[in-house]
Amino acid sequence: MKNFANNLTKNTEQLLLLIIIGVATILRFYNYSSLSITGDEISAILRVWSSEMFPQNHYTSFKELIDIGVRPDGHPAGVQVFTTFWTRLFGITEASVRLPFVLAGILSVYFSYLVGRDWFNKNAGLFVAASMCFLQFPLLYSQIARPYSPGLLFTLMATWFWTRLIFYENKHKWLIITLLAISTTGAIYTHYFSFFQVLIVGISGFFFTNKSNLKSYMISIGLVFILFLPHFGVSLGHLQIGGLGEGEWLGSPEQERSWFLDYILFCFNDSWQMIGVFLTILVLTFLKPLYKKSQNKFRILALIWFVFPFLVGYYYSVWVNPVLQRSVLLFSFPFLLLLVFSFVPYPSNIKRLYALLLLFLAVGVFSTVFLNRFYSTHRFGVLKEIVEKVLEYQNKYGDENITKTINIGHPYFVGYYLERYNAEVDYIPFDTENTLHRFRNNGGEELLAFKKIVDNSDTKHFLYQWSSKYSPNEMLPIIQEKYPYMIERELYFNAETYLFSKEASDNTIKEEHLYFSEYAFENNSNDWKGQAEYITSNKAYSGKFSEMLTKENEYSHTFSNRVGDIFTTKENIINVTVMGNFDNIECDANLVISLSSSDGVMYNWNGMNFSYFIKDPNEWKKIYHSVRFHDIRSSDDVISVYVWNSSGKPLYVDDLRISVTEGNPQIYGKLDISL
Repeated sequence: MKNFANNLTKNTEQLLLLIIIGVATILRFYNYSSLSITGDEISAILRVWSSEMFPQNHYTSFKELIDIGVRPDGHPAGVQVFTTFWTRLFGITEASVRLPFVLAGILSVYFSYLVGRDWFNKNAGLFVAASMCFLQFPLLYSQIARPYSPGLLFTLMATWFWTRLIFYENKHKWLIITLLAISTTGAIYTHYFSFFQVLIVGISGFFFTNKSNLKSYMISIGLVFILFLPHFGVSLGHLQIGGLGEGEWLGSPEQERSWFLDYILFCFNDSWQMIGVFLTILVLTFLKPLYKKSQNKFRILALIWFVFPFLVGYYYSVWVNPVLQRSVLLFSFPFLLLLVFSFVPYPSNIKRLYALLLLFLAVGVFSTVFLNRFYSTHRFGVLKEIVEKVLEYQNKYGDENITKTINIGHPYFVGYYLERYNAEVDYIPFDTENTLHRFRNNGGEELLAFKKIVDNSDTKHFLYQWSSKYSPNEMLPIIQEKYPYMIERELYFNAETYLFSKEASDNTIKEEHLYFSEYAFENNSNDWKGQAEYITSNKAYSGKFSEMLTKENEYSHTFSNRVGDIFTTKENIINVTVMGNFDNIECDANLVISLSSSDGVMYNWNGMNFSYFIKDPNEWKKIYHSVRFHDIRSSDDVISVYVWNSSGKPLYVDDLRISVTEGNPQIYGKLDISL
């Protein structure tokens, strides 16, 4: 009878594990091939093919692949090399490119169970696997062709083989030694954060080895060293890159005071309710503690292995170069789950525990799929939808009636889908000299090139699209100087599409200014404070007066107001324009928008240099400056707007205008954008 009960329990455990893996498979394969390919995936494909303009061409040698496709990138060679040979065999489609990464995500669920089982017990392993199955964090990065799901798989594999080698007797010790070396090397070749994760695992092993397993452990480490040697020179070159700061898109985490808390919230579906579910299970497991003290070493390891990569990544990003983003912490995330479920008892009340597990799985899937709208919410900048929209507009309004512009990192970002649809779109380039960057505009001094395109346009409509890169907020105000009426708008995560018209129509989208203020120096203003004695009639763009800035008066009249009085959400955009005129081309001045705490400490400063728009002296030109703040700390903080003439050479300013527009509430995928 006892054997029957044990067999029934074992079969039930296997059935539950099969259910979890089955659900994980469905969640990862669902919709994976119809999701828009991402800019990162296109970039990866471009890096592993010999021609950036014609990705169907192959590298002529493996050395060429490494020198051109891997060394300049900053990532280990594993995924790039694999993708090269995989796409040669199976082609470049969303389904074929992503398939191995989806499979890696599914296998990660299984290996998370194995680690939980061998560290604590089978029940703990089942709860960890269920969490890995449905939580948005591991699910999200299992559906795209990036290093994260294979890095996660290799990290969990290395952890499990490490556990088997050090803490268990093994009949096939050489097999375990070999598989530990291979999985560790796989993590090293996949991503530098998974490299760091298995490095921590490897160092930790020396605290637990003994005479019986030290030799085996050293052999495995020696194999890893030998397997890594071919990549050693490549990694040294990557160290010189330093991080993603040179890409000018990843900021330091210290800019966000609650970075770690936001990360934890993201891990659990951006839901305090889901965190509550996990905490409830944790509390329930404490009611009848049946855990073994011998397992405390694994709890300590789980805590260290989860926290340490974050701390290193955080302080490296603050002190050296920004590298920390949520995705790179995926490799350490399972250890948080292992810690949370380490107290789940075994065997305890099996029926009740398994019922709780199934309920937990059902609630988790419901949270991810329905409450968090996982499959209906874009998580990366879309490209397919961008192309589909421009083709729709060409058909609806006439190709010849639209001036088309797009801001993307590489022409193949849209070229991929234009080839798929056998279509052509005549986008106007920002740069005619750099072919690969011809559709890239990073703002600042590059805004003038865009303004010239708008000024020279003679069509009825003007299209502006962007995706998967920084888009200057000044683009729309520049367009609306000539095309004031918005007739089409599509907003996505990290992507937008706009179509403007010269004339109003039934399709016009009404844009309400959340706040508006202007000052032309003709009368006193309650919004703008400054020194009235520098208002002059020597020059003026409109009316009779302007303000003269010199070395005695570096700062113009200043607008200051409480954030909560002019903004409604954190995603609002403040748009500022000013007319400028100087006598000397060497005049150096900035239109400034700053953010300060209520006690006067400035923590965000943004300047737009006048020289980006004014190229000749003694002529009035409009300067544009628009900001979407990433880090508004409180609605009581203060926004200030002013002109700063740092050179002291005579400068005249006129017609200061401020407007606040709604912005894109989906742009960063935040569920809470309230002030």
